[in-house]
Amino acid sequence: AQMSGVAVTNQLMFVFNLTVFGVLSGAGIFGAQFYGAGDMKGVRNIFRIKIWLGMLVTAAAVILCTAKGHALIAVYLKGEGEKGLADLIMGEAGGYLGILLWGLAPFVLAQCYSGTMREAGEMQVPMRAGVLAVIVNLIGNWVLIYGHLGCPEMGVRGAALATVISRYVELGILVYTAHHSE
Repeated sequence: AQMSGVAVTNQLMFVFNLTVFGVLSGAGIFGAQFYGAGDMKGVRNIFRIKIWLGMLVTAAAVILCTAKGHALIAVYLKGEGEKGLADLIMGEAGGYLGILLWGLAPFVLAQCYSGTMREAGEMQVPMRAGVLAVIVNLIGNWVLIYGHLGCPEMGVRGAALATVISRYVELGILVYTAHHSE
C-alpha cells in the first residue's frame, strides 16, 4: 500500500514536472537569446517571467491537489482490486501528497534559477546543487523513513519530508550562488 501510494502520487507529480518544464523551457529560449546578445536586462526580465509563470502553475497545482487530490489519486486506483487495499493506498498517497505540496514552490524556483544559469552557460552549479539534493534526499529517506539517528519512523511521510527538505537545500545553493557570485 505504501509503495503504491507513492507511485500513484509520483504520477501526479510527473504531470506537474512536465508542465513546469514546458513553461520554463519556452521562456528559457528567450533568456538564452538575451544572454547571447549581452542583454542582461532582458535576461532578468525573462527570469521574472519564469518565476511568475512557475508560481502560477504551482498555485494551480496546489489548489487542484488540495481540492481534488483524492479524486486525482482515485483515477489511478480503478480496477478489480480489493476495496480495503484501495483505501489503504489512498490513505498513504494522500499523506504523501499533502507533504509533497510543500516542496512544489522550491522545486519551481530551483528550476527557474538552474535554467537561467544554464542559459548563461553555467552548467556546474545547477548540476552540483542537483547532486547534493539527491544525496540529502537519500540520507533523509534513510533517517526519516526508518527512524534512524533518533528520528521517529515516519514511513511514506518521511520519504515526502526528505524530498521537500532536499528541494529547499537545492534552492538554497542556487540562490546563494546566483546572488553571491562574481
